[in-house]
Amino acid sequence: MVGVVAGGGFDRAGIQRGDRLRRLNGRRIRSADDFAREMLESADRASIAIEYERGGEAQRVVVSPAAACPIRLSLGFKHALTTYQPIRLHVSVPIELVQTVERDLLASVVAHEIAHALFDVAHESKAQQEQRADREGLMLAARAGYDVSGMAEYWERVAVAYPWTIEAAFDGRRSPRGEHSAAARDRELLSHDDIARRLPTIRKYIAGIQAQLAESPGEASNDATNSAEAHPPETTQEIHP
Repeated sequence: MVGVVAGGGFDRAGIQRGDRLRRLNGRRIRSADDFAREMLESADRASIAIEYERGGEAQRVVVSPAAACPIRLSLGFKHALTTYQPIRLHVSVPIELVQTVERDLLASVVAHEIAHALFDVAHESKAQQEQRADREGLMLAARAGYDVSGMAEYWERVAVAYPWTIEAAFDGRRSPRGEHSAAARDRELLSHDDIARRLPTIRKYIAGIQAQLAESPGEASNDATNSAEAHPPETTQEIHP
């Protein structure tokens, strides 16, 4: 276990960070993906039998899950700095992202993907979906008490330094470093352009949220981003490494 949520079912059952999970409901757990799959399949159960190891000794407990959100989160091992949805309403967070960014930024990135899971509409364009996820994701993270000020720089960093992770997050494939096909390069350029167009509005959303929080701490609302949405930028912003 890389971590346990305070007050959650695992915490109440006595499971601690560093414990090695062996089985869930009798099924062997060999990876984080196994764990995520079993937890999803156990979502409707009243209890989950967990076998784990601590200090070389086998332990067994029964956990009563308490779902608080329709979105399921799991730790994934895909090479990426962006979250993704392997199935609907399931957000996977790459371990590389967890190891690379600090707590507030991690929460803001996860909130962005949760906004996609909650609010994406199939007939809308990708640009429309991203605009809504940018706005609602920032608001979700801010309302939860996280500092969202680093999100514009995060997207800039991803676009410049890790363009292949954007592509990997969308299609599940990893483009080899320095050996991109013409099609992959074209898709990366589109990713760069998309993020460049979003950055000015993202910065306006953040400024609106910060201004409202400064006036009324803990009371950020969608009004903080309305002006940015009503007046989108007319020019693109160049991204610099």
